[in-house]
Amino acid sequence: MEPSQALLLSILLDLMKVIGGELRVQPLLLKFLQALLRHTGLPVGLAIQMPEGGRPWIVETVGSRELGRHKGHGLLLPSGTGGPRMAEHRGRPALEGLASWPKDGSPASEAPGEAPFGAWGYGLMLPVRGFGAVVLLGPESYSSDLPLASLFQPALENLSRALTLCGNNEAYSAQLEEDRDMAKARLAQSLRELERSQALLNRAQAIARLGSWEYDLQAKAFRCSGTLREIFGLAPEGEVDTQVLLGRIHPQDKQGVALAVGDLEARTTQELEYRILVDGRTRWIHSRVEALVDAQGGSTSMLGTIQDITERKEAELSRKDELSMAKDRAEALGRDFSRVLDAASDWIVLKDSGRRFRAASRAYIEANARPGAGDWLGKTAEEILDPSAAERARAGEDELLASGEDFLVEEDTVPLATGEERRMS
Repeated sequence: MEPSQALLLSILLDLMKVIGGELRVQPLLLKFLQALLRHTGLPVGLAIQMPEGGRPWIVETVGSRELGRHKGHGLLLPSGTGGPRMAEHRGRPALEGLASWPKDGSPASEAPGEAPFGAWGYGLMLPVRGFGAVVLLGPESYSSDLPLASLFQPALENLSRALTLCGNNEAYSAQLEEDRDMAKARLAQSLRELERSQALLNRAQAIARLGSWEYDLQAKAFRCSGTLREIFGLAPEGEVDTQVLLGRIHPQDKQGVALAVGDLEARTTQELEYRILVDGRTRWIHSRVEALVDAQGGSTSMLGTIQDITERKEAELSRKDELSMAKDRAEALGRDFSRVLDAASDWIVLKDSGRRFRAASRAYIEANARPGAGDWLGKTAEEILDPSAAERARAGEDELLASGEDFLVEEDTVPLATGEERRMS
């Protein structure tokens, strides 16, 4: 009894639904084989890929555990089948040549492979263009009212196109997967490098006592480094209250800091030094603040660094104190020396390496300076003394410099600039 047209159409429609419902090669072949077996009543099916110029191999099997063991094996087709064309085989002799080898083996160099198909006396090969063939197996007594030679042709053509599309899709998916894995690997490497750089930056900031911060003016969000938290005496984790930071600034420096930050609208960068109070101790801070602006010139956020310069600043202040004390001592000593020179009746003279007067007792100046000589500081003997006195001074200096030792001027009569004479030693 010939099958009705409606039955044949329902079979084709079912096969088309199977083909259109899968995007991967392996599930598509499996479901297509299951549908063929369901509609033909045959118990076993396998899909064979036949690469051009290569050995056929079993891609998928259905219905036989024994046959399933040969999935992935290379295949030697029965004699007379030739290439992948529609063919029916009946009887054991026709199927005895259908044997398999492991895919990486070679039937020319190894013992003949296993022939797990000998138990089936009927075989139907359905060629699939561009792929290979679908083979259905059953007992030798199998028969069907379906026009097997023509019924499946439309479905096999669609299967051929679907396998090509699925193969391309899988290749594309595999490439996407590979690209994604490579991207993930690069991202992981970048993250490791970033973490290492951040660790080095944190270490460098800790060594230099340098902290950094950022304040988003739109989001009102403040972020800062661990070193800044440490300098300001804040907790190592958690949100930072900017009011707490401002509260740490020394009362005498708050106005200056506020003016500097407010001046950022006029200048995009500002540097300042100020003090903070942390646990009752004063710390000195050097701060650099920069405003980031948008295309319209409005500030969007502020970036800054702060450095703890307490040790340097305390050393500077200590040196200033020492210099101030030394200056005070020198000035006091100078005043005392001036009083001594004014009060002394002895001739006392202090000259530099150029033989210019730097200090002299009043008695010496009054006795030796020419009338109208004026200010004598920084002048030589020739410029302010009587010529004879200048000559004696120069001779004494020459003798002193030549010997490098102190010498005593013996008692002598010395004419003064006033015309008087005095006995000096």
